[in-house]
Amino acid sequence: MDGRQVAPLMGDYKASDVGTLRMRTLPNFWNHSSCDHGVSTRLLPAGPQRTAIRVYWLVDEKAEEGRDYELTPGTKVHILPRDVPVAIAASLRANGPQRTETQRFITDRFDRFLFTVSQLQAAVRSGLVRLDDVRFPLEWYVEKRICRHKKLLLAYMAENSTIESTQFFESLEAWRRCQ
Repeated sequence: MDGRQVAPLMGDYKASDVGTLRMRTLPNFWNHSSCDHGVSTRLLPAGPQRTAIRVYWLVDEKAEEGRDYELTPGTKVHILPRDVPVAIAASLRANGPQRTETQRFITDRFDRFLFTVSQLQAAVRSGLVRLDDVRFPLEWYVEKRICRHKKLLLAYMAENSTIESTQFFESLEAWRRCQ
């Protein structure tokens, strides 16, 4: 790492001198985000003496691989944001068990995301976390990734999530603006 940007600025940033956001949930998750990218790492038990490591590297949705950033040779990206609503819709159909492996993978991760959101709502409600401290990244995520699929996501959450997930989204202005 040489301190240079690795991708175009994300979101509404106009300059690169914005500092960094770092979060840790011990013992197994950490995130480091800057003006141009975010990296999330999660460690999961995979058996006796084994650990699965998941690393997610995020850049602006308009960034193009090869033009704006480079992946390490041999790295493959299989799941795109447009794959998520297709997988969620497939899980809501009567023949949901006939989903593809990728669709099952996506909904499994989405279920984990909703669990995290429900835990965040509990932390906000208890005063452990202030909503204002997490509002910006979540408002951005709702506006850029979730709003256009709100109806689908509400149906999915009604079947697969706790009320806290819905309550948390309802506390965000971007969610309330969604049609």
